[in-house]
Amino acid sequence: MYIFGLIGFLVLTLLAIKISKNPFWGLTALVFFLPFERIPTIEVADFTLKINHIIGLLLIIFWILDLVFNHKKIKSAGLGSLLLFFILALFLSFTNTKLPVRSIIYFLLDIFIVLIFFATSQLIDSKEKLTQIQTALFWGAGIALGFGFFQFIGDMIGLPLSITGLDPGYSKMVFGFPRIQAFSREPLYFGNYLLLVLGFVMANIGLKSSAPKPRALFPLLAILIVSMILTMSRGALLGLVFFFLVWCFLNIKKIITPKIITHSSALLIIFAIGFGLLFSFLGKDLKDIFIGHISVADLSFGESTQGRLLAYEKAISAFKTAPIIGIGIGNYGAFTAGFDLDSPDIKNIVNNEYIELLAENGIVGLTGFLILILYIFWRSALALRITQDDELKNYLVVLSIALMAILLQYNFFSTLSILHIWVAMGVVVGAQNIALANSKLKC
Repeated sequence: MYIFGLIGFLVLTLLAIKISKNPFWGLTALVFFLPFERIPTIEVADFTLKINHIIGLLLIIFWILDLVFNHKKIKSAGLGSLLLFFILALFLSFTNTKLPVRSIIYFLLDIFIVLIFFATSQLIDSKEKLTQIQTALFWGAGIALGFGFFQFIGDMIGLPLSITGLDPGYSKMVFGFPRIQAFSREPLYFGNYLLLVLGFVMANIGLKSSAPKPRALFPLLAILIVSMILTMSRGALLGLVFFFLVWCFLNIKKIITPKIITHSSALLIIFAIGFGLLFSFLGKDLKDIFIGHISVADLSFGESTQGRLLAYEKAISAFKTAPIIGIGIGNYGAFTAGFDLDSPDIKNIVNNEYIELLAENGIVGLTGFLILILYIFWRSALALRITQDDELKNYLVVLSIALMAILLQYNFFSTLSILHIWVAMGVVVGAQNIALANSKLKC
């Protein structure tokens, strides 16, 4: 254990030196480690310290120092006033908080991810850097996907949880088959992160380039889809379906070709054979449970669905007590526990970020977040209209669709300070900045 700790310290020290010389190194490392939100972590005074907290903090510090001492200019993106309004909306909820220390911790975490978002949007200032971010994302995702498959196979053959790294609630002891989560906190977080990876994969598949595309793209696409199914996250699967429906609608003329039809048919056959073998291995009872969970057959009785509906009701009740500025940032769980700090319910979340924002930060907080999101999508449309770079246009379209899918799933889980979501937003804004670099527009 001490050896691993020493190795980790040395790696972080070397990384800190690299980031101090070039903050973009910090962003690249951050993107690579995005799926590592549960393994490895350290518990510090009831706070889970993640590797990305350390890398992100180094990134923010050295990025700001680079701006100050090297007289770097902030690229105009029209985000300043929107982010300040959103931060102010979060701060206003302190007026009603009954747990100021808890609210301060959550507020600082939200400031952290907002700064990461802004730094990401600023540091991706060329297509070369966008490609480097893509490479880091693919390497990190590849490791996570491999570990996810190991979890599924390992749990099915009876390996202990200490080896597979699965949370007991997602092992085969619950459903009869495991729900993979890789290094993520929960399967649904892993599935949501994979939507960002999916965006980059599909962006490369759709590139108009004379150069041959990497042969690994289609196998990677198949692995991504299978992995998302094995997370058993219905929200992630809804995001997946949404992504492909929108992508196919926008590319309907491009996809009706012999090559695409052949590749798509091959993928469908592989999926059919693979899941046919899986279901034959699981047996009829487990197959029915698997399909029942995916198809929301437990709508009227399942704990997952009913628990969410009950949480929505409680969150609306909390909203009604303070509709303008909310009950206080980070206070929903305490509200459901009657502000009993010893109750396990204090860790409850709404499992719908939009309703959670409404409860904790009121109409002002939700409005601030929605305006920011709508502005980002409006800016994508503007960049698409102005840029003449077909490669950038493709990235902007596909990554914007992926971001839509990610935010769609936000209806089924919550916690504002989820790093990969804000990085995804920053990547989209960074691509917009590149597309608008030669434009006279200051937005």
